[in-house]
Amino acid sequence: MHRPARAMANAILAIGLASLATPVAAHIVKQVGPYTVALGWVHEPTYVGQLNAVQVVIKDARGNPVSDLSADDLKVVVSTAGQQSDPMALAPTFDEDTGLGIPGDYEAPLIPTSPGDYTFHVTGTIHSAKIDETATSSDTTFDAAVDPGPIQFPGKLPPVSDIATRLERVDSRVQAQLTAAKAFPRPIVTQVAALTTFWPAEDYHQKYFDHNPTQPYIVYNDAPKVANLKKQFPELYREAGK
Repeated sequence: MHRPARAMANAILAIGLASLATPVAAHIVKQVGPYTVALGWVHEPTYVGQLNAVQVVIKDARGNPVSDLSADDLKVVVSTAGQQSDPMALAPTFDEDTGLGIPGDYEAPLIPTSPGDYTFHVTGTIHSAKIDETATSSDTTFDAAVDPGPIQFPGKLPPVSDIATRLERVDSRVQAQLTAAKAFPRPIVTQVAALTTFWPAEDYHQKYFDHNPTQPYIVYNDAPKVANLKKQFPELYREAGK
């Protein structure tokens, strides 16, 4: 790699790692037993149709991050405009093996699909302390979801609701045509809908690279990339568990 290209890669990587160092304000801070719990969005401003996440950052009485909870310990239910999500797991983002992520940070990915205020209801346990906290977006807590139109350039994308309506109309017309033509023996029932719930992968998918080093896909696709990372950025590379 030429020096200018390597310097650019180092700069980009440094910026990316720096963004993992601290959570984004604004959050509301709750006291749960001996723990402080900061609750809010991962990304603010919060734009409709953009991947975001509910973020909970937990510290103990000494101000040290609490990073040893599992995805089963905390759940969040999100509600807006009279609608409520299913309980979503707040999964830890910090990986002790690689040192990547934010210590004490737990997130539940979410794409807000309507503008307005959102309410987060967090339940579960932090070690032996039970948590049952609710917070709604406001000037003193976290952002409401807003239309991304003002920052779109050069053209404006249609709102998610408009896209869904158009898809429903096209779907109805196409299904009517296929039914009339008797193209298939049974109706087509495929649905196109906005994502509302993120489901974490099963345990055997977690840290797959470390647990399956001889799997062909790992050997031919992932292992060479890791080897190149170790060669190009030795100051950033760490073996698993170190």
